[in-house]
Amino acid sequence: MDIKQLEKDFLKCKSEEEIVDINCCLPCYRDNLLKAPASHEAYFSEGVDRMVLTASLCTTEMYSEGNERIFDAAARDERIYASPVIVPEMNLGGKKFASVLEAMLQRKTVIVRMYPKEHRYPLRKWLVGDILGELERRRVPLMLWHMQADWNEFAEIAEAYPDLPIIIEGSDQKTLYYVRSIMGLCEKYRNIYLEMHNFTQYDFLPYALQYVGAERLLFGSRSPFNDMNGPLYQIYTNTDPFQRKLILSENTKRLINGIK
Repeated sequence: MDIKQLEKDFLKCKSEEEIVDINCCLPCYRDNLLKAPASHEAYFSEGVDRMVLTASLCTTEMYSEGNERIFDAAARDERIYASPVIVPEMNLGGKKFASVLEAMLQRKTVIVRMYPKEHRYPLRKWLVGDILGELERRRVPLMLWHMQADWNEFAEIAEAYPDLPIIIEGSDQKTLYYVRSIMGLCEKYRNIYLEMHNFTQYDFLPYALQYVGAERLLFGSRSPFNDMNGPLYQIYTNTDPFQRKLILSENTKRLINGIK
């Protein structure tokens, strides 16, 4: 095996593809990173053309500061989209989530996130139904860590809001551990999508291609916590050109263009 040739072929493939990473993150003081990236250019130098950016602070009660950091980064670089967190109080106490969401969309939001367990609330219609309904009306994708809700909640919201794209991210345990639940959801609900940073090991990608389909797989790296070249290499070695284009850019672009 010629390692240098493999590396050369991989770099050539990266240079020829449009790559949209839906899961890049701004680290914060709590993160145990030996070396944080000096700037967003570190991501783009790896071959990414555009990124959807979140922030570690969004998983804490300092989510408002995290959101502002995301919006600020997106405002300064046309290649960056925003993925802020939303919480129930954005639709409580006289506030109207529709107005909150419109303001977020004006600041380049293309995906919103919820962390029910971290922020201590149930993902139930009686509390967040109006929020989910507005997301569905505007077709704004919702990304959730699979450890932040139980599988019944995923099923309930997927069924209740069939036009709401729901992206399952494999944090903070490997998606592979929950393959039965995930495959069941994907088979029953066509509005479920899978972000890929955490399931390219152990031949899971070919399995997902067969039983979920390339049209519902989205490239994400969770950089800088993970090296984006790991999932990228798995994608290049397990997909044909058509599947690769869908996963690396077209699926994400379709979701973004679908926002109303």
